[in-house]
Amino acid sequence: MSDVSWVTPTVGLSTATFVPVSAGHSWQNVAAAGSTIGVKGAIVATKTLALTAAELFRNPSEIASAKAEFETRRGPNFIYKAMLGDRKPPLDYRKTKTE
Repeated sequence: MSDVSWVTPTVGLSTATFVPVSAGHSWQNVAAAGSTIGVKGAIVATKTLALTAAELFRNPSEIASAKAEFETRRGPNFIYKAMLGDRKPPLDYRKTKTE
């Protein structure tokens, strides 16, 4: 999302899928994700995303408004620079330099 959010409006969503105060990236969170709390949270997220998409299809003016606000907040002198810079992405990172 990081590079994408500099060139187009984006949105995020959070929903409860584990027990509050449990350690992040822990076995407790993994167990909760497969339990009823995790499934219910995933269903809430799915419905929210689907209804949001449907609303945007029905009201394209909302997309135009978001784009206009995005451009205003970003400013007229904004120049996008990729986080990778001008180098090619390391797609062959498993190769050794002698290959």
